[in-house]
Amino acid sequence: TNLIVHFAADAGATVRDIAERSPTRFNEVSREVHDFLLNGSAPVRWWYTTDTRSRHGTLGRGIPPDFAKIDGGTGGSGIPANVPSIMHYDSSMISTQAHRFLTTATVIVDADMVAGRSLDSIAAYAAMVAFAEIQSGVSAPSNSILGLFERDNTTREFTQHDAVFLRTLYRLTLDREARNHRGRLLRELTTSFVGG
Repeated sequence: TNLIVHFAADAGATVRDIAERSPTRFNEVSREVHDFLLNGSAPVRWWYTTDTRSRHGTLGRGIPPDFAKIDGGTGGSGIPANVPSIMHYDSSMISTQAHRFLTTATVIVDADMVAGRSLDSIAAYAAMVAFAEIQSGVSAPSNSILGLFERDNTTREFTQHDAVFLRTLYRLTLDREARNHRGRLLRELTTSFVGG
């Protein structure tokens, strides 16, 4: 299972229970987001785990300890052992040769706090945060299902903006630097809605 959507009577208590039972599930969560997840008041909370693989999908492997002791005569301390490494045999001038994969997305919905909103709206919101790796605790755009819980926002369904965003996001070539992704994402979204 790599996507979990859980409806809970108390989302905060559920997240705290998960953190106590399995703290490693939050290893990739920043301190601020960790506090937001455990002690915040959001009606829906989510987090992710990720992995880095080669562009062909193979996992990184730790370098054997004996090999790691070799320092090539440089006088250094050698290559760190058991640090995942990805071998590649192609030019890396225009490619990082690595893809960052979402391995799990966990979404906890507070059933009491979402009362009054349709299940379709909640499902669309959960799908958006699960598939797009949205940062927790930031203001949502008004033309997106992500604004479902924002004050004075009337959006109640998955919008055209959401669909274009996800399509554009999933068309991105993954073995590029993040700044390349941001620029391309912005260009394609602007072209889609401005008609450039």
